[in-house]
Amino acid sequence: MVAAFLGGILLAVAREWITKMVEALGRRLQRRFSGSRLLHRRSLRTYRLKVLADQATFRPAFARGKELSMRDVYVPLRVSAPSAVSVGGWSHVAVAATR
Repeated sequence: MVAAFLGGILLAVAREWITKMVEALGRRLQRRFSGSRLLHRRSLRTYRLKVLADQATFRPAFARGKELSMRDVYVPLRVSAPSAVSVGGWSHVAVAATR
């Protein structure tokens, strides 16, 4: 009974140790080859996921102690073709933002 219990604990520790070693090896290989053409897409995907995770929430200045989700707040804008606008004799290029 005690031997089975200790065997279970050792097995769990060994699994965790092996998992950490494999993850560390994967990180090391990715760092080594991240600039290569072979792993270019994976590196970009990893970067994008990291940026998304970092920017998923933000703390607005007007609401202390409250976090807002960018998914709920963000309004994507599409840019249409530029059009020339004359204001006070100066010619400006206006970009219309559409929803």
